Amino acid sequence: MLELKELAEKRENTRLERAKVENDKKLTELVYNNRKLRELKISVLHNLRYREEKEAYLRNLEANKAFYNLIN
Repeated sequence: MLELKELAEKRENTRLERAKVENDKKLTELVYNNRKLRELKISVLHNLRYREEKEAYLRNLEANKAFYNLIN
């Protein structure tokens, strides 16, 4: 009976260790992905082409708003 209890404890410890390793891997991957996302956001903010496209979009949006205001 004692051997079964010890075996169950070993299995539980092994399962917990595996879960901890898996969680550490997921956390590492999450940190890596967050860093990549931040780098991407920074590069987009400083990307001249993106900024020009955004400005053109906003100008067109304002023009469309003005046009529809004239119609209504």
